[in-house]
Amino acid sequence: MKNKKNKHHFTGCGINLEIITRDVLSCLENNESSLIQSTKSFKQLMEFLNQFELMKVEKLQIVNSLPRSLVVLYALVEECEDRFGEETSESIIEKINELFPIQEEEEEEAGEGEEDAEINE
Repeated sequence: MKNKKNKHHFTGCGINLEIITRDVLSCLENNESSLIQSTKSFKQLMEFLNQFELMKVEKLQIVNSLPRSLVVLYALVEECEDRFGEETSESIIEKINELFPIQEEEEEEAGEGEEDAEINE
């Protein structure tokens, strides 16, 4: 009889993705400064991203960066506009904003940073 505790379940994504997902969730739970505060939100974002033909590295970059604009998303995803179109790209941004809203303090800091950049130009 085999030990079922040590046996990994295979999914369509593969065993390595399961291990990476488990490790990422563990890291997020232990890191208080992370923008991703709940595993539920992380799972919802991954399920949403899985409906698109994104490479694993692109999904990882999206999760790490949580882009809030099309410019940032286009920088993370190779040929994003050609592959997905503007509407799909905007839906990704909207989902990120829905699942991980920016706190008011962070919005003010972001606004101040933009003002400083304009002054320096």
